[in-house]
Amino acid sequence: MQAAQPRWIRAVTDGWQTAHRALALPSLAVCLAFGLIYLFLDWCSYVYPMRGTSITAWNPQSALAVALLLHRPRALWVVGLVVPLAGWLWGESLGPAALLLSSMALLAGYVLTASLLRRFMGANPALSTRRDLLRFAALVCTGAAALALLYVLALWLAGFSAPSQLPTALMRRWLGETVSFLITLPLLFWLLDAERRAATRRMFSSAESWLLTGMAVTAAYWVFRMPPDDQLRWFYLVLLPAALAATRFGQTGAVWTCAMLQVLLILAVQSGSYRPTIVFDLHTMLSVIGGTVLLLGATVDEQRQSDERQRKAEQDAASAELAAALAHELQQPLTAMRNYARALELMAAREGSLDWPGPGQASAGHVTQRLVDEVNRASLVVQRLRDFFRRGAMELQAVRPEPLAQGVLRTQAELAASQGVTLDLVVPEPLPPLMVDAPQLEVVLRNLVVNAIEASAQAMVPDRRVTVVMQRQGDAVQISVSDVGPGLAAEQALAVFDKGHSSKPHGMGIGLAISRAIVHNHGGRLWAEAGPHGQFFLSLPLTLDEAGAV
Repeated sequence: MQAAQPRWIRAVTDGWQTAHRALALPSLAVCLAFGLIYLFLDWCSYVYPMRGTSITAWNPQSALAVALLLHRPRALWVVGLVVPLAGWLWGESLGPAALLLSSMALLAGYVLTASLLRRFMGANPALSTRRDLLRFAALVCTGAAALALLYVLALWLAGFSAPSQLPTALMRRWLGETVSFLITLPLLFWLLDAERRAATRRMFSSAESWLLTGMAVTAAYWVFRMPPDDQLRWFYLVLLPAALAATRFGQTGAVWTCAMLQVLLILAVQSGSYRPTIVFDLHTMLSVIGGTVLLLGATVDEQRQSDERQRKAEQDAASAELAAALAHELQQPLTAMRNYARALELMAAREGSLDWPGPGQASAGHVTQRLVDEVNRASLVVQRLRDFFRRGAMELQAVRPEPLAQGVLRTQAELAASQGVTLDLVVPEPLPPLMVDAPQLEVVLRNLVVNAIEASAQAMVPDRRVTVVMQRQGDAVQISVSDVGPGLAAEQALAVFDKGHSSKPHGMGIGLAISRAIVHNHGGRLWAEAGPHGQFFLSLPLTLDEAGAV
């Protein structure tokens, strides 16, 4: 039997949950983790401060604060509480005025840097191209300069720094923040992103990555065993394993190698006897090496992306030619089948067997009529696909989404019943018509529904269900197809649309790739989301008239 919590603990917990729901505050676990890690990083990096100030050569806690504000802007008050606490615990004997002003300066610098990154690069900046990396470097250097200027001015206004120290203090604070942002922020981006974490796992699963890690550690160990004055002359030796890691593993290798070199440098500084000027010089060298390695990693990733786009373009061209050839070859037997079915229909009409013979029974003529309808529909789909792959041609017409989806579900009802799967269509409100090529869009919906049925059929749950939801989202109609199957991992959600990617034993892996090509040709989007169950989304734009209608 669990003991009852004290009343004050329940009150604090209930109050936090209420504030969390009302103000969208970060969770209590996030706040506690940030506070503890920030204080620890501030403590372990507070070595060899500049005389008369609390300025050190490395400030990893700054990158942590910027990363939190970048992903959780409402966590500003958490940062505002932790920053002065760190200054009071680990800093020099700052007076109340200096502590308040310096904390406000740091907080303003964190907010400015996070705002710059969010405005120009988003909440999770991509560093996979040289252009992105150079933009990132320019933004963080600007943020570091503003933070350093505010911090040094705050110390000066509080009487904690002499005027003659201001230029040197400004330069060294800027260097410390730049190293922190340039080396530590990319590592945090990699830790916070599922796809980048997967790339990290793939890298460290190879023996080559551990060999390069051993080379980097050996080189750093050999350098740091030298006298401090000689370390600057030999520090460039660590560039070789770092560059090899960036060349082999791209930006993922560059980010983790730079972070490892930073940790090794801090361990050396913590365990040795250095002059503060040597510590700042070593971090200056690290920032140069780190920037070079990150630029090399971005160049490698950019080249790989270019090669992958070229490969996919060639594969798309080959697939389009194959699909067009198949459509051409299928058109002839479908035409023959349609003629034979039409002949049967005429024969049944002459014999008077088109009517139903009795309740629950179907005549040969009626079955023939259905055969004619299905053959005509298949022939139309093949013709439209052939036109699409040959010329990208579409025959756009106003089509209401609900009847289109109902028709697709009706054609797949027998397959769903045979697998014990229920099909649901949810349309919360009437939807405006879409300008689409109906047969081509049917191919997309049918592909998604069939995949969802097959996924749900494998689920060990009593209620096997596929749900299609159609609703308006701004200037578009969004269609979601959900199943109760095993779902997709983050990396699978991106790769599932690649040609040749299939989880079916005999699948060719072209259905979703063709579907995405059709949707893109309509100006829409088709994507999957990772989760415990399958979720695919299709968004199609409304016409200008419909988009502007209220």
